[in-house]
Amino acid sequence: MGNFYTDVIQKEPRFQSAARVADLALLEPITRQLVQQIVDSAQKMGISLMVFETYRSQARQQELFNNGATKLRAVGVHHYGLACDIVRSVGGEPSWKGDFSFLGQLAHSSGLIWGGDWGDPSIHHSFVDPVHVQRCTIARQPALFAGTWYPDDSYNPYTDDPHLLLAATVSPKPAGSKSAGGQPRSQGRSHNKLLSECSAARPMFSLRIATPCRVRCFLRSIVSCKDAQPWLDKIVILKFPLLAVLFSSVLL
Repeated sequence: MGNFYTDVIQKEPRFQSAARVADLALLEPITRQLVQQIVDSAQKMGISLMVFETYRSQARQQELFNNGATKLRAVGVHHYGLACDIVRSVGGEPSWKGDFSFLGQLAHSSGLIWGGDWGDPSIHHSFVDPVHVQRCTIARQPALFAGTWYPDDSYNPYTDDPHLLLAATVSPKPAGSKSAGGQPRSQGRSHNKLLSECSAARPMFSLRIATPCRVRCFLRSIVSCKDAQPWLDKIVILKFPLLAVLFSSVLL
């Protein structure tokens, strides 16, 4: 069964274009609806916003990287129609000036993750993107990039339970999702210093007890690890009421 990425985006003539795309039609329908809701709500607050970028190709990401406009070589959630950059509109021109914390509040109330805190304001993030919103948690990104998961209409990133059970087994299709049909990717978004240590991760497993906070750090550490991708697909995420039990020797 297809989804918006396979049925619409991959067939879009601009799929490989290096040009910036601000077309709301290339946002997955629920994401599009929530982004429009944010823009309308801000307008009522007296803040004029502009959708600056929706879909982004790998070619554009590479161009931005080459020009020093981003530290990320591999395209992220934008590529799947699940992310959008929203900036202020000043005289009809885009502006990144000023405080965008209001965007975080609107994004949260609309059910979107804000790039200013990536859904978790309780921890420090070395990489922030205050004009970015997305309908996908950081923990779900590896599955999205690997093509094994895509959100359905009922998915809400804020309903993902922070208590996770990670087991070295073949992962069943997560609830509230459908296959993305995308290509596996070797790199992802960097969020904290743990990412630089991820290349040392080994596909060996042992029983360990971990707090939800340490599990979240572990998940973020593997987002950008190309060496972890082959065995990451064999990790199953399940809910656990009190503690997270982590089967992995990479969490020290």
